Amino acid sequence: MLALVLSSLVAHASETSTLTPDQETAVRALVREIHDADPDRVEIIGVAQSSWPTLGLAGTSVKLWDPTTDRVLLVEIDPDLRPLPADLGEQEAEAWSALHGTMEPDLEARLATAGPDELLPLVITLRDPGPMTTPLDELPTDPGLLDPEELSALSWAFWTDWNAPVVAPAMERLAPLAEDARAARSLPMVFGTVRAGAVAEIAAWPDVVSVALDRPVYRNLRTVNEALFTSVPHGDGIDGTSDRWGWEVQVGVVEVGGWAPSGNPFVPVVEDHAPARCATPDGHTHGVVGVIGSLHPDDHGVAPAARLWVGGDCAPPDASGSWSNLLLATERSIAWGARIVNHSWGGNETASMGVEDRTFDRLVARHRVTQVVATGNHATFAGSPSKGYNVVSVGAYDDHGTASPVDDTMADFSNHRDAASIHHDREQPTVVAPGVWIQTTREAHHPFLGWMYGGINGTSFAAPAVTGVAALMASRDPLVAFRADVTKSILVTSAVSNIEDDARISERDGAGGVRADWADAVVKGEDGGWEKLDPACASTAPLLRTVHVEAGHLLRASIAWTNDPDYDDTRWRSEPAIDADLRIRAPDGTSLGSSASFDRTWEVVHAIAPVTGDYELEVRTFRCDDPRRNYQLGLSWLTTRL
Repeated sequence: MLALVLSSLVAHASETSTLTPDQETAVRALVREIHDADPDRVEIIGVAQSSWPTLGLAGTSVKLWDPTTDRVLLVEIDPDLRPLPADLGEQEAEAWSALHGTMEPDLEARLATAGPDELLPLVITLRDPGPMTTPLDELPTDPGLLDPEELSALSWAFWTDWNAPVVAPAMERLAPLAEDARAARSLPMVFGTVRAGAVAEIAAWPDVVSVALDRPVYRNLRTVNEALFTSVPHGDGIDGTSDRWGWEVQVGVVEVGGWAPSGNPFVPVVEDHAPARCATPDGHTHGVVGVIGSLHPDDHGVAPAARLWVGGDCAPPDASGSWSNLLLATERSIAWGARIVNHSWGGNETASMGVEDRTFDRLVARHRVTQVVATGNHATFAGSPSKGYNVVSVGAYDDHGTASPVDDTMADFSNHRDAASIHHDREQPTVVAPGVWIQTTREAHHPFLGWMYGGINGTSFAAPAVTGVAALMASRDPLVAFRADVTKSILVTSAVSNIEDDARISERDGAGGVRADWADAVVKGEDGGWEKLDPACASTAPLLRTVHVEAGHLLRASIAWTNDPDYDDTRWRSEPAIDADLRIRAPDGTSLGSSASFDRTWEVVHAIAPVTGDYELEVRTFRCDDPRRNYQLGLSWLTTRL
């Protein structure tokens, strides 16, 4: 199975890896041989220990900046210090496809022991070239010219029209083979329960990209406003609605257990259209909803004025839900108009990227709706779909009941081990939020507001805290709501509450603990700012932005970009299509810090300004293997005195 094949990939190396003297000598010699550059002038900006397991190869990958030509160069060497081929990523993907075909490894393992008549629930992903332009490609620069509901409706109609010709013929072929053939509306996917003996026939269809088991998913089990510093945006009238722009931020909540109204007066009014409505109230769902939107006068939610849609899979308490049902619920929330969707559930807690991760990347790339996903609660690998390149994955920390971050500690249950990748420098979670001893709303037959089970612990309740902060950002400026890459960048930039180790990136807390006050400062342009840059894939020239910073103040900047998994049917498993880097230059031109990972789709730099002056944020595309169009990249920065 892939989880075993990739087990050697999961060591946390990231940019903290270093070269031995012999490796550095070999790399600098190859800089001259391969790139015709002066080895004495180049600066090493990124090092990763890499592996290509299907090919049986390993080595060291090095990024170097050449100041003479202002280029970033790549050199990769094997353990014997010899150069490695430049196309190993493509070779690895081709070897994986040759080994497995279109079947996912867990399905292959299941078929090895299944009888021909055993029924298997399948997720079938179809090939789709993807469009060049969508209704979301050109947004107005003035939020006042934006009609969020109309634009969301236009985007949804575009994708459902585009998807129908892809799905319709597959459904015709699947219907005679499956007991319960169903189709996604905006994604090229069909689902059904099929006899094991018919799986090979489906896997051989020419339009099939992958066939996987419809895996089960599980729930990921004092109001957090003080720890998030929401009093600042709340005090400025930013609470999830926008009188200035005339709209309510629309948020989706997708749950195992679905949704049933309970009569709790502190639970906000929500949309809960069939087939999302469940027969009985679910405590987990009500608790998640309360973190976002509790209307209790003393223990209100993070975004109490947001408009919520709640639905999912009506699984009974302590039971698993169906991945396909939760995906279809996510689509329904987007069709309703949600610009941010919370997911306090997950599965596949292995090193392997799964079809769930690819599908959520597709959702973000197509609809540009922010997907916030809990990582899970077993102190192991982040679950799917939180491993997706485009999602905001959320872990949990313990705020110990105080507003001060000084005593914060990571929750020992919070999943944090990273997804496998060629260069070992993915990072889950993206950010963290309070998830220990959370007080929130309950269903009606329990106290309306109180301590669940002696206090709720879980990334399930950290994720909606981050979802609430994202809703506050959209409340401040609706344009942010239509750029998932910008939203993710601002969340990373605002994650200044350092829980463990390095303030920039650490293994268990990712970029750190989110702060609503600083996220709001970035969105409104006070002590920070944001831009949507959208670089051209073919260009390696840096994009430069100048920021004025006072001496002794923090300058923290980040970029996040959207990875389209349709660029390659297999390669997305081990590396994204695009690799961008971020550097801060001081007023004298020297480097104040850089973030140059290989396989992460966000970068962050955290530094204290040594002098007052204009600092330059340098964004550069290092690699782009999906040259169909410009890609979506958001930049944000924070300047403040700590």
